[in-house]
Amino acid sequence: MTAAGRPPVPEGHPDGTTPDGPDGKKPSDAGGSGVFKSLGLLLGLGIELATSVAVTFFLGWWLDGKWGTAPWMMLVLTTFGAAGGMYHFIRTVNNVNKQESKEKISKEGIK
Repeated sequence: MTAAGRPPVPEGHPDGTTPDGPDGKKPSDAGGSGVFKSLGLLLGLGIELATSVAVTFFLGWWLDGKWGTAPWMMLVLTTFGAAGGMYHFIRTVNNVNKQESKEKISKEGIK
């Protein structure tokens, strides 16, 4: 304690504040933040998948009208959009699962 009855100020912090919380952990180390991060990522992936299908559908529809090839360009481009979106979705979900399992192993100390 200092003469004024307050705890000493940590070095490097003129106002006595620290980036760590009261338990010594940084805000990013909070228990539930990983869950919300993964949830946000997966919800965003669903929107990306729907967007890729919708954009390729309308691009194919527009090209069919321009070239008179209805419905072939719409079908082909929508198929490519859905396949590309699913590939990206599955690859990202697998990466998230690998990362979460690595974090779980490092927290538990399992080798």
